[in-house]
Amino acid sequence: MNHIKVLAGEQLFVPSEITALVKDPKAGAVSTYSGFVRAKSGGQDVSHVCFHGEPEVMEARMEEMANEARQKWDLVHVAMYHRIGRIPAGEESGIIAVSSPHRKDSIQAIDYLVDQMKLRLRGKNNKQETSEN
Repeated sequence: MNHIKVLAGEQLFVPSEITALVKDPKAGAVSTYSGFVRAKSGGQDVSHVCFHGEPEVMEARMEEMANEARQKWDLVHVAMYHRIGRIPAGEESGIIAVSSPHRKDSIQAIDYLVDQMKLRLRGKNNKQETSEN
């Protein structure tokens, strides 16, 4: 059975634990993406970002994205995690892990899911960058 695991919350996560969720003997490839808060954005120093959103809504959107990726590529498992709240520069804000029988499917799915995550979860109303001088 193919699984989708999505989670949105304030807690830090361990990337290896997210990646472990998608490992499977049926998969010849596991691709991952980790997003970090940059210390500079648009030429401005950034001390942290704040992502706003209801965990249940964000998780539903991520599950929708994962199902869409499943329709486009041959995937075994998908795991997505996005943090909510105040995230200091240098810390991870989200991770996506995908397994597939062949590498091209997982790589292409990661690219799609990153773009969709930014579009659907990190819109201008959901993200606030803060610089502290």
